[in-house]
Amino acid sequence: MDETAATDERIGSDESARDLGDAMGTLSESMDGLSDELTALNEAVVALQATTCRASDHQRAVSTSLSRAAETLSGDAPTPTPRAGRDGSATAASSAVADD
Repeated sequence: MDETAATDERIGSDESARDLGDAMGTLSESMDGLSDELTALNEAVVALQATTCRASDHQRAVSTSLSRAAETLSGDAPTPTPRAGRDGSATAASSAVADD
């Protein structure tokens, strides 16, 4: 058996080699398409995570506001702490000292 015949026997006919080449080309195109789809899916997941974080932050803020409102309505509201004025001093009402 000559070398060409042995090679043809190993890899099959030229038609088989072309079919294999076509199949590999199709597979490569499919993989490129899959890569694009996975990239788009990843971007969607990242956007969903960001939206979920924002929604969670808003939910916490609403929950805190509702808790404060419930405390105020029930009369159990904590005494607010005096805020410092623009010059850093406490407000006049909270810093007044009784003159007895």
